[in-house]
Amino acid sequence: MSQHDVSEEMARRCHTVVDQLIARYHWQLLEHDEFVQRVLGHMHAGVSEQLVHAAIGAYCVAMHTACSGAEGPLRQNQAYGELAHYLYSLAYMRFADLLPDAREDVTQSALERIFKSFDRCREPIAFLAFAAQHLLDAVRVVRRQEHRAVQSLAQPSGQSDEALADVLQDDKPQPDEHIIAEEQRTAIEKLLLEYSQMHPRATQQIAVLRMKWIDDLDEGEIGQRLGISINSVYVAQSRIAKTMRSEPHWRARAVALGILLDEL
Repeated sequence: MSQHDVSEEMARRCHTVVDQLIARYHWQLLEHDEFVQRVLGHMHAGVSEQLVHAAIGAYCVAMHTACSGAEGPLRQNQAYGELAHYLYSLAYMRFADLLPDAREDVTQSALERIFKSFDRCREPIAFLAFAAQHLLDAVRVVRRQEHRAVQSLAQPSGQSDEALADVLQDDKPQPDEHIIAEEQRTAIEKLLLEYSQMHPRATQQIAVLRMKWIDDLDEGEIGQRLGISINSVYVAQSRIAKTMRSEPHWRARAVALGILLDEL
């Protein structure tokens, strides 16, 4: 295949990914063609290895700029509206046990946290990952407050007679949502595997990171599984983050995947 054919195939695939993301999240901050060009720019510059990551990264930069207020209040409001939709969709996909009212609450709480700590996101390309971490923090607060077990899908949703399972069946996440999530996990696994080959003595640190970002466990659960204290979990996280931040190759990849957010 000639270089021209490769470029055309890349552009075709890029259009497909952009179409899927726009349709899924109703993103409108960027015109379609400009969105495509920014994604191709990321790919050619080697910023991302996969089209989906390049597309999300390109839009992260645009959303971060708009949310900062640099483009005026109208664009800022539009960006935060899109961010709210994204976070609610993410809460629906990752935390299906939450009732609709709770999902709205954690989404609003996350938005407030993001607005207040906006300056801490020093990597615009990881803005949605930065936002997702705040959503996770908000969910943990809600769960600690409720002190309840995960609700069965067969139980009623709120005051409605509809079962939560029925609600989920009526509004299933789109296929590309699963693709994005799976590619994210695959990319993190690849990074951790390569990191372990370069740092064979960091076994426990890598295990902690895997449980946090692949298995979505909190520090207490990680400590229980590994048979170590919560303090040891934090130390392991701090050490691997420090190493990654000191090595440009690992830092760039880890930031793009959002796994260095605690250090931003």
